[in-house]
Amino acid sequence: TTMAYKLIGFAYAGSDNSSYINIQLQAIKNAIPSLETELGDENDSRIQTSPIPKNKTSYLPLYIVQDGSGNYVGHRTGKFPDKEVLSWLKSSFLSIDG
Repeated sequence: TTMAYKLIGFAYAGSDNSSYINIQLQAIKNAIPSLETELGDENDSRIQTSPIPKNKTSYLPLYIVQDGSGNYVGHRTGKFPDKEVLSWLKSSFLSIDG
């Protein structure tokens, strides 16, 4: 069976990056319909409970991938073109295939 994954995109609330990440999450959802996506902001507790180093919100924008149980399985910091994020997801989480 295919593992269920969730991609959460984080950016500062109300920022240009937040708009960008939100649009990108929709594009990723369109490309990988089986992937659950969600937008978060700097106040989201999932940032603080992730294994990202100190000053966690300084890493925004940020993507965190969780498994079907809500456990952290990976992250990537920064702002990238849609194609690069899709490539990262497909190469790092091999069961994500749409």
